[in-house]
Amino acid sequence: MLLDGNEIREFFYDFMYLESVTGETIASAIIESLKHNHVDLTKARGQSYDSAACMSSDKVGVQTRIGQVSPRALYVHCNSHVLTLSIASACKLPAIRNMIDTLNAVFLFFDKSLKRQRFLERIVKNLAPDMHKTKLVGL
Repeated sequence: MLLDGNEIREFFYDFMYLESVTGETIASAIIESLKHNHVDLTKARGQSYDSAACMSSDKVGVQTRIGQVSPRALYVHCNSHVLTLSIASACKLPAIRNMIDTLNAVFLFFDKSLKRQRFLERIVKNLAPDMHKTKLVGL
């Protein structure tokens, strides 16, 4: 959504239960939600979904139905969805799982002991004097 001052913002509007997942059903739900939230769909200039047929089909997909209501809302495939699928797939690899487990173990090792934290701080200060202190966050 474009706000005053040409600032683009993304908003979450709704969780919905749908009886079916056809392009028509999903598009109708999206249109109704936007109307309910006083969003003028005719002003939309873009739409982006994953590559599921119900979303991206140029015959029966959500993009087609939304395009009928707002012809200037051009459809672009969502590359973030592909990235998410790639990361999820990579996390199934034993080497990646082992690396994540090791990082988590290192975090827990230092997080559970103030003495070890101070030891790590001294080592980091000697090896990288320009580094700034950052709190470790678990994975």
